[in-house]
Amino acid sequence: MIAIIVSGVRGDCDARTRVGRRALAVPTDVMDTAQIRALNDKTMKELGRIDILVNNVGGSNPRPFMEQSERSWRRHIDINLVSVLAATSAAVSAMIAGGRGGSIITSPASRGRAGRLTTQSMQLQGRDE
Repeated sequence: MIAIIVSGVRGDCDARTRVGRRALAVPTDVMDTAQIRALNDKTMKELGRIDILVNNVGGSNPRPFMEQSERSWRRHIDINLVSVLAATSAAVSAMIAGGRGGSIITSPASRGRAGRLTTQSMQLQGRDE
C-alpha cells in the first residue's frame, strides 16, 4: 500500500486515488499546532502508521527586512519553524509508537528573496554615521 497524505489539496488526492493509491486530504492551517496534531491523529486512524513526513511549507514577506514589523517576524517564525517542529514532533511520536521508525524530510517551500537582507546590510554598513 502506498499512502500519500496531502494537507488540504483535494485535487491531488483525487488524482492519486484514480491510479490505485490511498490518499487522505485534510485541510490544515500549519500555523495552528492543534490542527497539525489533528492531521496526525486522522492519519493514524485512517492509515494506521506514518512512515515518512515531508515538511514542505514556507512563506515570506516580500517587503525589505527593515520595513517589516515584529508581528511579521513572528508570522515567519510560525510558518517556517514552528509548523515544522509541530509536525515533526507529532510524526516522530507516531513513528516511535509504530516500532518501525521512519524518515523526515524538510524542504522549505518559499521561493525566498535571495540577496535582499545581504544587500540591505551592506548598504547600512557603508553609510557614514
